[in-house]
Amino acid sequence: MTLWDFQENNVNKAIDFYDHGGRSLVIQQPTGTGKSLVAREIVNRFYTSNKPVYFITHSKNLLWQFSDHLVDIGLRHGIIAPNHPIIRYKIQVISVQSLKKRMKMLDEPALLIFEECHHSPSKIFRDILDFWTHSNLLGITATPNRPDGTPLGDIYEELILSPQVKWFIENYYLSDYEYFAPEELDTSGIHHRYGDFVKSEILEAVDKKAIIGNLVDHYNRFAPGLPGIISSVSIKHSEDIATQFLERGINTQAIHSKMKGDVKTIIGKLKAGGVDLISFCDMLGEGVSVNGLSALIMGRPTDSLTIDLQQIGRILRAVYAKGHDLSTKDGRHAAMEEGGKGKAVIIDPVNNYIRHGLPDDDRTWTLEGKTKTDKGTITLKRCPECLRPVNIGVRVCPFCEFVWPETTVDRIPEEKAGQLVNVRDRGEKQDLVLAIGRGAHNLKEAIKIAKRQGLKHTEAYDVWTRILKNEVHEVVKF
Repeated sequence: MTLWDFQENNVNKAIDFYDHGGRSLVIQQPTGTGKSLVAREIVNRFYTSNKPVYFITHSKNLLWQFSDHLVDIGLRHGIIAPNHPIIRYKIQVISVQSLKKRMKMLDEPALLIFEECHHSPSKIFRDILDFWTHSNLLGITATPNRPDGTPLGDIYEELILSPQVKWFIENYYLSDYEYFAPEELDTSGIHHRYGDFVKSEILEAVDKKAIIGNLVDHYNRFAPGLPGIISSVSIKHSEDIATQFLERGINTQAIHSKMKGDVKTIIGKLKAGGVDLISFCDMLGEGVSVNGLSALIMGRPTDSLTIDLQQIGRILRAVYAKGHDLSTKDGRHAAMEEGGKGKAVIIDPVNNYIRHGLPDDDRTWTLEGKTKTDKGTITLKRCPECLRPVNIGVRVCPFCEFVWPETTVDRIPEEKAGQLVNVRDRGEKQDLVLAIGRGAHNLKEAIKIAKRQGLKHTEAYDVWTRILKNEVHEVVKF
């Protein structure tokens, strides 16, 4: 497969970086734009220079997918994973869990490639870097940031940025989308202090873990018959969702780590049309490519931008008909039109878009860490194995690698009555409401936002005082 121009550009920048003495680099590309193909080409270029290179991943799905990519271009390689012997090829595709046990049996490589490298600061990856201190490093990810604010810049020297998601959509590398979310920005019950919302109450209102409306009703209204996926917060939740859809005559299967049966078989049925929807719990995130998906139903509220964009990226992949010149914009457009997928449909009854914005919002990526806002609550728990305090949200202890079991108690969000509207059909006024609702904490900030959009201060005043503060009972539609 010939690389796209943007992929070739990223490959050339990476090779030039190493040729001029650089050691550690991150390439950022949105989900669905062929990160693995970029990694494969870099592996190929190192291999032709007779240099050993190892591709390392924490995901079983990514391990086999990348192995398949290498087979496609005839590159012999070893696979280091459970129940596989070590074959001393210069290229190795490695499970990080297996690598920790077998590092001493392998030669130090010229290049280590970390797929989904936002996991690099974890202890298991650090141990690898401490063992092979002279290897060059390449990290690849769609989201070069960590939810806990840990900087990737402590490991990597430079970041290569790809265009924004909006550019990929406009140039027909990714599908366009429709986005349906709750019609009201609910600020009822939030108090005012000195003419401003009480900030802690705004955060609490946005963070309410509730599903607005019924998932089956939303699917039947906005995406009837489209193949898709449904995110959930736990194993029980994923099974409950599948049952709800099955009872309404929609062929839906739940996949999760404790299920009976083969996940690949179910995904294959979804691709072939034997299954309409898959309800998943942490099984369709990093490293899973399912072509042809058209719908995402968010049953999981998440504070993680990485998780949010990965879920969305599953359904933005383009479907091209054969017989078109995909090297040109017009050719891709025609192929996409004939491919028949149409726009992807995102159904967000849990208000994730208020937390993270829309899929094609411009985003600034950096290797620098971020300091999370202290809400006045201690968010730590103690590891039962090594007794160290860790972030309450982690499932794997960064010190001793203890894995907390999946929990299902009190995690399923409450279902509340409400309607969804298409946020992409909103007019200029609705755009202003959304921008002020997200970014302003007082009237002065609201006016600045309005002026940046070329609007008058009177329009900002109207949005701030009458709509967002609910001084007049008016429905706010996004």
